[in-house]
Amino acid sequence: MWSWRVVGITIKAVIEIQKNDYKYPTRVLVRDHHRPRKDTYNAIFLRKYEFDEWWAFIWDNDETILMTNAEHNAKDSMVVSPVIPLDPRDSFFVDKEVAGFYYTKGREGKMVKDLFDKLTTNQRNLYL
Repeated sequence: MWSWRVVGITIKAVIEIQKNDYKYPTRVLVRDHHRPRKDTYNAIFLRKYEFDEWWAFIWDNDETILMTNAEHNAKDSMVVSPVIPLDPRDSFFVDKEVAGFYYTKGREGKMVKDLFDKLTTNQRNLYL
């Protein structure tokens, strides 16, 4: 449940969900580790850690941001839209058993609608 926990969502992701009537927009979103996983995986084998230190390192580096595929694919060459923080304890976008994450219009869709309603007209127009 806590693997790849979502700690934020980009404004572009919010808008893409809104454009799809708050239903999950297939093949549009991705959870992005803002710290490269390969760096995390390499670091945990560089030396022997005490368990608590090892787990804290893994925990800190397992955070993800929900963004559009376009943002993810071009994040090294463009600026990602601003990130709206999310509290992972609210359990939005939690892991499925094998891959991906859960999304329902009634739960995640409602939360995203609340986020969209808080965006200014300028923010909406800038990222449409």
